[in-house]
Amino acid sequence: MSSLQPVGVSAQRIGKIFETRSGDVRALEEVSFNVDPGEFVCIVGPSGCGKSTLLKVLAGLIEPSAGRLNFGDNGTTSQPHTALVFQEHGLFPWLTVVDNVAFGLEAEGIGKQARRRNALELLEQVGLAEFAHNFPHELSVGMRQRAAIARAVLVNPELLLMDEPFSALDAQSKLVLQEELLRLWTDLQQTVIYVTHDIEEAVLLGDRVLVMSGRPGRIREEVRVPLDRPRNLQDREQAEVREISWHIWKVIEGQVRQNLRISS
Repeated sequence: MSSLQPVGVSAQRIGKIFETRSGDVRALEEVSFNVDPGEFVCIVGPSGCGKSTLLKVLAGLIEPSAGRLNFGDNGTTSQPHTALVFQEHGLFPWLTVVDNVAFGLEAEGIGKQARRRNALELLEQVGLAEFAHNFPHELSVGMRQRAAIARAVLVNPELLLMDEPFSALDAQSKLVLQEELLRLWTDLQQTVIYVTHDIEEAVLLGDRVLVMSGRPGRIREEVRVPLDRPRNLQDREQAEVREISWHIWKVIEGQVRQNLRISS
């Protein structure tokens, strides 16, 4: 399965203000960063710092109130071919797994037999081939999320955006899917921007970690992860993973503790 060329991303002083009945809410302020083509970048931060809002801006789902987004080498503002994976799998309950995975190809005008064939090949790669003709409710939560990732990958996006896709899973399922995601990314080398609350997950998956905090949210620090590729589950035992995770925690600790005081 071939993919489009991965696209780079340049965010320049992005701001976002939501208008509400009780007044304006500033969600993002002066957010700037770059992502190289084919890079896996994670965004981590406490609740309420605007991580998901930023991802929606990158996806073109909402317009920024300030700043500029550029994509690719020529700095175009046109939205690239983008796929999204959210915390909830979003599979259509009336379609089988194979038809769910193939759904995005239908919008691209690919015939039924060809898109089903491509979907079956990818389902084989992610270990779901024997469940291709089941319906989503017949699968475990982890299997449904695996199918959702397969659906996003199959459309060959230039930019893959993921918003806490494994947060609802048990610890064992999360470990397996993290490793499967890394294997798929190694094969396809798509540009990935991955939002998570899990600091260790961000360090294990990403080439870099963008650390957000504050209200409105800002990028407080960019942390490069100097771990070799390919990575595996044993990497979490490395001292570097613990050191980087602890450093990131110290950057966001203050807001996390403040959030707990506000909610208690």
